[in-house]
Amino acid sequence: MEREQYIIYSETTSLLVKTTTEFARSIHQLCTGWKHRNAYEEKSLLQLYRAATSVAANSREARYAESRKDFIHKLKIAEKELAEFYFWFGLVGRNRGDWPDSMVHEIEEQARYIRNILRKTVQSARSSQA
Repeated sequence: MEREQYIIYSETTSLLVKTTTEFARSIHQLCTGWKHRNAYEEKSLLQLYRAATSVAANSREARYAESRKDFIHKLKIAEKELAEFYFWFGLVGRNRGDWPDSMVHEIEEQARYIRNILRKTVQSARSSQA
């Protein structure tokens, strides 16, 4: 199992895939470490988790796109999921008293970095498509 996980996460040289995978890991750590939550917070936290991990999944899936148009489409989905992440992170973040500030800051930086990579990659793919 350990070898399998190593292969899954190390097989790529794609900066986007590596960055989004690390982002998903950070969110996983943040969500699983949050204590004192009620049913509403659980649901919001699940949405946060789903949106953030979807960014990584769609970025990875874009590597196997069937066409440039499909590649762009998958990256745009990742971008939309990142926008949803921002919503849930802002909503849930109001109650983040037990989240370490350093972790919150790191996640915010990762999200900004990923947003920039996604936008530049889509822009580049569109310009080379013409």
